[in-house]
This record gives sequence, C-alpha cells and structure tokens, in this order.
Amino acid sequence: MRDGIDNFRRALFKPLVTRLGFENSPNDNVSTVELRTLAIRTLAESGDKSTLDEYRRRFQTFLDSDDDSKIPGDLRYSIYSQCIQSGSERDFEKVSLATYHRFSLHELIASIFDRFSEYTRILRLLRTVPLLEMP
Repeated sequence: MRDGIDNFRRALFKPLVTRLGFENSPNDNVSTVELRTLAIRTLAESGDKSTLDEYRRRFQTFLDSDDDSKIPGDLRYSIYSQCIQSGSERDFEKVSLATYHRFSLHELIASIFDRFSEYTRILRLLRTVPLLEMP
C-alpha cells in the first residue's frame, strides 16, 4: 500500500519539480516558492532517487567545506533529515554543531522570529533520528 502511495506522489510531483526546477528565482512569487518546496519535499519523502541524489550532493558540499549556501532555508530540514537518516554519526554531529554555532546572541536578537523558525525546524529534525547507543 505504501509503495503505491509513494508511486502516486512521485507521479504527481515529479513533472512539477521538472518544470519549476530546484532553485528559487528572484522573480518567483510566494506561491511558486512554497509549491516548489512542497513538491521537492514530497519527492524526497516518497523516495525519488534523483531528488535524494540532489539532496546528498548538496549535503556533501556542506560536510566537506562547511558551505551550506547550496541548502536553501526552506529545504534545510528536509535535506538534513533525509541525509542523516541514511548517513553516519559524523553527519549527525556536523548538523548538530552547525546548528549550535548558527546562533549567536546578536543574530538571535536581530532576527528572533526567523531564527526561532530555524531552531524549531532543527528540533523537529532531531526528533526524527533514533537515539544513539551510548557505550
């Protein structure tokens, strides 16, 4: 049953992502950005290979160089969660440390609502990961 639903989701959203692409454009309106994000997340959650490969490519750049500029904020939770579920403990630690260092007091005060939203996404992400066994 689950495979059938995932196949349906891929068939529904794949043409949309093919048309809209993976990158936001300055000319996109809010609805287009939200639709693109929803479509990409849905493809990833339904196991679309090309979407997951793109996620891994962007995540690997982040792992190798600490450059998260290829990970859009609206997909950060989805990319992190998909990649660390199939990744290593090192991947999990990298995401945890990057999230911790992302918050300075000045930034937090300057953009409290934006950062709170980011913090909430990361907390939701951490809940998706099984507890690590302690030695």
